[in-house]
Amino acid sequence: MLGSMILVALLPTLNSTYRDQLLETMTDVSKNAYAHEPSVHQFALLTPRYNESDTTSLYSIERYTDGAAFQSHLNTSIVQGMVRWINSSAIYQAPPTVHHMAPLAEEAKNAMSSASPYEFTLPALATAEDPFVVVRQVDYAGGAAAANASLPYWRTVVARARDGSDTATTTATPTGTLAYGVFQSADEAGRVFIVAVYADEAAYRQNTAAEGSEEGIELLQPLFLKLRGGFLYKDKAV
Repeated sequence: MLGSMILVALLPTLNSTYRDQLLETMTDVSKNAYAHEPSVHQFALLTPRYNESDTTSLYSIERYTDGAAFQSHLNTSIVQGMVRWINSSAIYQAPPTVHHMAPLAEEAKNAMSSASPYEFTLPALATAEDPFVVVRQVDYAGGAAAANASLPYWRTVVARARDGSDTATTTATPTGTLAYGVFQSADEAGRVFIVAVYADEAAYRQNTAAEGSEEGIELLQPLFLKLRGGFLYKDKAV
């Protein structure tokens, strides 16, 4: 899905009541997008998995074919209605934080292929009962040059997660990784994001232990998220 537009947003509502209302409203938006907007490929709504004291944060992970698809989504009547409610009710305690990202630039050059060595999604994601969603931010001290130099490392990480070769044995076995993507930040040249979905926490621990580590990076604390509404997977036939 080269050239697509990916958003990860933190929506810091004023209180738990507003978060519940926003979750309900955005779930309706996601249902409309799933049924009627073929260029919306992900529209997931999530809350912190472990921080039970955080009752006000809502996260979204969204993916569109391109910027035009995103703008078309914003122009739908259901989204316009949601925006009017948000603006009239002052539901946020602070402005939302939106991270814009895209498939890695190296792959954008290869317009002949729809596959990328930097991401994959398994159909099993569609039926996962409680997908374990993790978002990580990696900042390279060496900026864009260092981030570009890391691409072979990330190709290996994705291949291991996809093929099962990240296990401790020499035989490839299913790893419990349902989706894994490495994306470049649209705002910071030396930053990449990892958006991954696992069958459970054990699969996450197994796979991240096998990744190893790089020098010259700042790895921020991962976001551990729980799916509360919307969709992480959309069949191409829909």
